[in-house]
Amino acid sequence: IAFKQATGRAMLDSLTVDGNLDCRRLEVRTPAIRAQINDIAANYRLANGDVVLRNLRARVLSGVVTAQAMMKSISNSPHSEMTAEVSGVSLAEAVRELGPSAQSRQVTVAGALNAKAQATWGRTFSNLVAHVDATVKGQVQRERSTVAQAATVPRGVAPATFPLESAIHATYSRTNQQLALEQSFVKTPQTNLTMNGVVSRHSSVSLHFQANDLREAETVAEMFRTAAPGQTLQPLGLAGTASFQGNVQGSTAEPHLTGRMTATNLQINGTSWKVLRTEVDLSPSQLSLQRADLEAAPHGHITFSASTGLSHWTFTKNSPMQVQLNATQMNIADLTKLAGQRIPVNGTLSAAIAMHGTELNPVGNGSVTLANLTVYDQLVQSAKLTFVGSGDELQGNLSVELPAGSMKGKASVRPREKTYTAELEATGVELGKLQAVSSRKLKIAGVVALHAKGQGSFDDPQIYASLEIPALAVQGQNVTGIKLQANVANHVANATLQSSTVNTSIQAKAKIDLTGDYMADATLDTQGIPLGPVITVYAPQANGVTGETEVHATLHGPLRNQKQLEAHVTLPLLKVAYGNSVELAATAPIHVDYKDGVINVQRFSIHGTETDLQLEGSAPVSGDGPM
Repeated sequence: IAFKQATGRAMLDSLTVDGNLDCRRLEVRTPAIRAQINDIAANYRLANGDVVLRNLRARVLSGVVTAQAMMKSISNSPHSEMTAEVSGVSLAEAVRELGPSAQSRQVTVAGALNAKAQATWGRTFSNLVAHVDATVKGQVQRERSTVAQAATVPRGVAPATFPLESAIHATYSRTNQQLALEQSFVKTPQTNLTMNGVVSRHSSVSLHFQANDLREAETVAEMFRTAAPGQTLQPLGLAGTASFQGNVQGSTAEPHLTGRMTATNLQINGTSWKVLRTEVDLSPSQLSLQRADLEAAPHGHITFSASTGLSHWTFTKNSPMQVQLNATQMNIADLTKLAGQRIPVNGTLSAAIAMHGTELNPVGNGSVTLANLTVYDQLVQSAKLTFVGSGDELQGNLSVELPAGSMKGKASVRPREKTYTAELEATGVELGKLQAVSSRKLKIAGVVALHAKGQGSFDDPQIYASLEIPALAVQGQNVTGIKLQANVANHVANATLQSSTVNTSIQAKAKIDLTGDYMADATLDTQGIPLGPVITVYAPQANGVTGETEVHATLHGPLRNQKQLEAHVTLPLLKVAYGNSVELAATAPIHVDYKDGVINVQRFSIHGTETDLQLEGSAPVSGDGPM
């Protein structure tokens, strides 16, 4: 350091400093990143009011950073210039240093980042102008399990490893807070995104996205998808081609995206679509999909236009919305797969919907028709839902035709008041014609009548339901007067079940609080129950097995806390026989208790044909306690 005062010169102009900077390692820790900068070295000089930084060099993420800088006339009217170069920065290390949120178990990335930058500014950074040319060349690799899933797609297998290339040419001006992009792109062998234009308070950036094989695009997207806590990401199963041509306008705080998206031979979640076309309009205050056209393979067609208002990107109950939708001959199985559900359902859907207003003030009408519907192997000949909204009220009617009978229902909802009324009725439903009965060739006959009615508020629903079977025949055994009644009121559910058959009556009661831990009390009492029909329902091949039992059971405790539940079951009678060759019977009542999460079976004996069995024990319902 040297200082020589001169008349008329500022003190900094009279100071001379020469020096070197050396640092073996510098750790950088922030909430978003944790990295190390190694082997830092530089020369600096202050003379005649100018500061010069030479030969700055450092190693970062296995790459090298070099820079030169100069600040002239620091005591009068400073002007600064800087050039920097980054070479060989490892993409794999950069992703790793960003933490778990930036990493994917399905996809890894390798390669290097290289960049050159130039910047100038004055006394402050208010008039900063910076230009950056950055390039990335690397590889994206999927793990084997992801490759195996992709191999199931019929259009061939996307490569397990493919190159990734990107170039960003950008100029930033602090004076007008403008970032200009020129011929910037991200591309892989099958996917290309180009960006040109200006990002500022009044942005205008053109975007063009082209994906010739969406399986590759899904692989890249895996790097940015994160699973919800406790869940794993499921592959989307994307395939086909897609393109988007659009423009981003507005400020960086409130960008406005418009454009048109087209996809052909699209596959997603196990479904296939010939074409998808729609016009997109997205901003913090609105989302709109107009003139959308979705054609399914091999048949089915949906056209719709929909828009909704947003409040800072969020949909609210007061957001204005408008929907026009028409669907014909849509495969219901495809729609459930598209929604990520795996429900055994088949059939076709047609719909016409025209609605506007808000969630609390719906106006419009619509109808949804299902034909040749099969749900869990049960055939539904037809089902139709019609609804109309007047603004204050939404009313709907439902009709369902089954081979076994029919059901009709109606409901009315007042969204703003959060109240409803509903009614469902089914008469003449023949049990023998239900698919679950007829497919197993069970000898069950009877006619069911169901009536349910409810009203009240969403916060305190009130429901009453009754199910009656005047006469039920199972494998030649007759049970009459079966009646199940249930009601919900004041956040409490009560249910009773009874039958009036002589010597085979069933009586059951249950009460459940619908708040807190769901405190429950239930009882079940029967007279002698023939075991033959019951066994035949679960094992039709067990013809010839007969028997009789009697059950008395109680349950008490909170349903949400299994360890605090307490239950007791008593079988005063248990007899089983197979033809005339085997006869077994309990010598005394059988008692089974459940308490503190443990099932206890009190000692009992079964005697019969060449048989003498004695049993007792305990077993925990959960955990790893001893049995």
